[in-house]
Parts: sequence; structure tokens; C-alpha cells
Amino acid sequence: MVSKQALNKQAKISKELREQALNKLARRLQSPRLRSPGTISSYGITANIFLNWLKHDPPATPEDFRDFFTWRREKKNTERTLRKEFFHIKKLAEANDWAWPFIKEDAPVSKQKPFAPSHSIADIQKIIAARNKFTKAERFFLAVSTTWGCRREELSRIAKRDYNTETITLHIAKRNIDIEHLIPDVLKPVFEAYHPAHLSPRALSTEYHQICVKAGVLHPEGWGWHSFRRMVETAVSGAIVANGLPESWIGVYMGWTPEEIGRRFRGAAMAGVYGHEREATTDPWEMERKIISIHPFLLCWLKPAVKATVVLK
Repeated sequence: MVSKQALNKQAKISKELREQALNKLARRLQSPRLRSPGTISSYGITANIFLNWLKHDPPATPEDFRDFFTWRREKKNTERTLRKEFFHIKKLAEANDWAWPFIKEDAPVSKQKPFAPSHSIADIQKIIAARNKFTKAERFFLAVSTTWGCRREELSRIAKRDYNTETITLHIAKRNIDIEHLIPDVLKPVFEAYHPAHLSPRALSTEYHQICVKAGVLHPEGWGWHSFRRMVETAVSGAIVANGLPESWIGVYMGWTPEEIGRRFRGAAMAGVYGHEREATTDPWEMERKIISIHPFLLCWLKPAVKATVVLK
């Protein structure tokens, strides 16, 4: 019969091995290529689910992985969720030198349409018109989001040192690079009035919620700053095409990878790598200036704002 002391010792060992596995995953995600904090957190959540389910101390076996996905499916998780977890757990296995029995073609496939909610142009126009109801912080993040379509994590990374009177540097989350943009004249008073200091992603979600509530715009569960990003891409892309400008400019403006720009607009990933839209003219800001001049949401900031009925601090 196993003593209580032995069971406690085994439980302690299991916890230690679990932490070791998670630490190896975190190190793998941080070097040599550094993933964003949101990515690291997402992988960690999936890894914890797997390790808490595992019925024995690591290492995990190929049968464990198969049984885990069967269990997750029995728990009514969608194929989209299982596909995400497939690649997360693969990274956990690789980080710990566990045998991974699958190939890319084994990943679950979802037939569901991706959930990608977007605010309408009318929504964004209404929100910008209500800007006098917002705090200085809310106006600042709304201006950045509706101008450059930033992700929540990118908004959270902005600090006062990232911009001056003329330009702002945005830290692109998925590529881990910096992109410099011109600050449109109409937004300069908004930038001068607020000095951000790395708000947390959760705090940014609260900012988004308050903006929508004060403007009287619906924002169902699952909506967020990305719901602005999708419409910024759509609306600015439409303006670029309507004005006879190169369609690929939207990719450069939104911070896409060169490979994605090549695939989307030039038929091959490497064609994007060799493209240099910003450097193709004597004025490196020519592309930026032209987009600012036709940006549909910047025009909204030129219109008079709705008068606030309540003074908000």
C-alpha cells in the first residue's frame, strides 16, 4: 500500500515536472524568435489544459496526444479550437523533445466561417462624432485605432516616447517590428492631450467598451479593437483603389508581412519581399501623405463633434 507521504511526494514531483514542461515551452516561444505576450499566454493556456489532463508524469506519448484530442472533441470543443490547440501542443512537444506523431495534414479542419466581427462604416462615423463624450485616453486610442487599425496588444504597447509632434512608431505585434507613421494634422491635438503609459490589454478592452457605450453603438460579446481594424482595412483599401493608387499600399500601411503582400497582390510571396513601396519615390512619406488625404475616417475627425451632455473626467 502506498503511503500518504509517498503520494504527496509524487504529487509534488508531478507539479515540478509540469512546471518544467511549461518553462521549456515559454523559452521556446521567446527564443530565437520572440512571440508576442498574447501568443505566449495563449500557448500557455492550452499547455496547461493538456498537462492537467495528462494522467501520468511527462513525457507525453503519441497515444496521449490522440486521446487528448478525442477527449476535447467529446467535450464539444469546435474543430477550430482543436486546430489551434493542435499547433499549440505540437510546440509544447517540440520544446520538451516528446515524440510528436502527426504531420501538418493531420491538423483538425473547421468548416465553420471564422468569427471576424467588424464595425460598419456608419458605426465608426458615429463613434468619432461622439468623441467629445470620451476621456482623453479614449479619444487617443480611438484615433490610433481608426487611423492605423491597430490590434489591442499594439495599443497597449504605446508609450509617450513612441511619438513626437510629427510621427508615431507602432510596435507591430505579430511581426515584432516597428513601423513609423505620420501623425495627421487633425489628430495632433488628440496626441498632445494624452500621454499613454503601456495600458494592459484588459484595460484596453475596458476602454473599447466605454467608447461604444458612450457613443450608443452595439458591441456584442467577442467584439473589440479588432472590429475597428477590419473595417479600417476595408475602408482604406477601398479608398486606395478608388483613387487609382497601388492596391498593395494597404498591406504596407497596415503592417502586413512582405510575403503576405506578395501573395495577395503580386502572385508570389517573394515578389512582396522585393517590393519597397515606401522607398520607391524621392519622398519616403509620399504613400503615407496620399493615404492620409483620402482616409475615410480621418475625414470624420474634421467634422464637428456631437456636444457632450455630461462632463466626463
